[in-house]
Amino acid sequence: VGADARVAYELGLGWRLAGDVGRARSALDRAVDLDPTLVEARYDRGELLLNGGDLDEAEADFREVARAAPERWPGHFRLADIAGPRGDVEAFEAGLLAALRCGFSFRDVVGDPRWTGYLADPSLGPVLRRLVVVYQDASVLDLLEKPPSPP
Repeated sequence: VGADARVAYELGLGWRLAGDVGRARSALDRAVDLDPTLVEARYDRGELLLNGGDLDEAEADFREVARAAPERWPGHFRLADIAGPRGDVEAFEAGLLAALRCGFSFRDVVGDPRWTGYLADPSLGPVLRRLVVVYQDASVLDLLEKPPSPP
């Protein structure tokens, strides 16, 4: 098989799902090198970077995802997710509003400790609570406020 961004992406996804972050990153880097506009590769690489704590590089990938697929919620949502640890309340709210307008549901983050932490944050929490109540309902807020179950 020759140099093909989609094949490299599929390999990266496979390695990521198998838990091999190093091989996944290598394959996803190759996919993005071959096709910088491949949204799937940018998103998955951004997830690896975000989970590894590299917010700046993850942000670059998610900005490209949001630019290339503005009608889909994942890029906008992850930009909000990056704004959270930075304490950037305006970017947090803007990313969530854009994601909500594209079909995001807060039910997708129920039980996620990172989002439970955002809810407890004195700056981010009020914004998150308001958006949940306005765009979802109080039952979703109740679910988000429950501590995550141990694995």
